Amino acid sequence: MEGSIPSTGNSTYQYLKNGDTISLLIVIDGEKVHGDLSYAWKEKDRNTGHIEGELKGDLILADYTFLSEGQESVRQVAFKLSKEYALEGYGAMEEKAGKMSFVDINKLAFDEKFPLRNVSGDK
Repeated sequence: MEGSIPSTGNSTYQYLKNGDTISLLIVIDGEKVHGDLSYAWKEKDRNTGHIEGELKGDLILADYTFLSEGQESVRQVAFKLSKEYALEGYGAMEEKAGKMSFVDINKLAFDEKFPLRNVSGDK
């Protein structure tokens, strides 16, 4: 059963399967969202960084600043939240002002192949 998203507080979402891990720790303060995001793919590079953005309804739109292969990069990320899951949004991207941004946030596809389960104790 999906519930509403709290307007304040911390939540942790994780995907763990076949040695792959995605972790999203978010702090929601009204419409502002910040937190940590990491991707650890089995036998591939690991990305760990910080997100800073906004919550619009059930959608987080944020800048993800991370280190990959020793270089700092910034790309836009999107997550659709429910009480139980966070689904990452994917779509065409382009470079704008030194960061990778979505071309059209209205055309994002939310991938259910990698559902991040809410592992917080606040369900």
